Amino acid sequence: MSYLDRTLKILADKFAQDYIKWILSGSFMLVEKLTTEFPTITRYADLVYKVKDKEGTQYIFHLEFQAQKSKDPMNLRMLGYNVRLLEQYKIPVYSTVIYLTEEAYEEDQGYFKSIFLGKEVLIFEYNVIKLWELDGLSLLKERILGLYPLLGLTKLSEPKENALNNIIKEIKRIKDPIISKDMLFSFKVLSGLKHSRDLLDALIRKEEIMESAILKEIYEEALQEELKKGLELGRLETLQSNIMGVLISRFEVPYKTEKQLEEKIKSIKSIPVLQKLHIDAVKAQSFEDFLKLLEKLEV
Repeated sequence: MSYLDRTLKILADKFAQDYIKWILSGSFMLVEKLTTEFPTITRYADLVYKVKDKEGTQYIFHLEFQAQKSKDPMNLRMLGYNVRLLEQYKIPVYSTVIYLTEEAYEEDQGYFKSIFLGKEVLIFEYNVIKLWELDGLSLLKERILGLYPLLGLTKLSEPKENALNNIIKEIKRIKDPIISKDMLFSFKVLSGLKHSRDLLDALIRKEEIMESAILKEIYEEALQEELKKGLELGRLETLQSNIMGVLISRFEVPYKTEKQLEEKIKSIKSIPVLQKLHIDAVKAQSFEDFLKLLEKLEV
């Protein structure tokens, strides 16, 4: 699973009430996050919550982020999720899909209709949000923190660099330093779907996001997954890729050095050694410290 999926999952979990407020209105409150039992709902971007209105009536709120085109028709997927959730929890379900980019969107009208002999025998509707059509400044003014990381994917004024920088300044004004760093990291990850890495690196320095709790949680989850997978086909390549991903995310690595290091990492064929290097990449205080640890290893 990618850093993008992990970031979306953690972000939506930490700020679930913000998404509920934005999509369902402030009259709904989070009751609990639900863990589905369906094999079809295993993607990290699929999130299911139990919510309640002011009268205490409970509902299921299903949220999905879509960053790439769906292999199956989205309306059928959403219908399948809705029916299974309704069958399990026996309370009304409201589904929403948030398209992160235009490339992921395929004329999704937000409904499924089945007609038999000229009669509509099934009508199912769900909510569709296309970020690139939303005004970023208007969303920013709503002061809903959980939405801040999405703002780089909204409709922004020209020049884009100035608009992005204004959002970043607002994120840095958040009083809680932990939340501010989490927002900054998530904003950079998600904005990378639309804006160049060079531009984002210029606007957000690596040291500004290194202490993000979300970033650390992603690293820890990735590390735990690798430790549990066992020896399997492609694991060497996965570990090697993860090590490079951590280093590039955390430190300013010159391009020439990056390529030389990548060759060095790819030459290591020992899974225990790569696991140790992955841990070192996560914990190293600087890129130079990691290189020293790499030199000490017997490979």
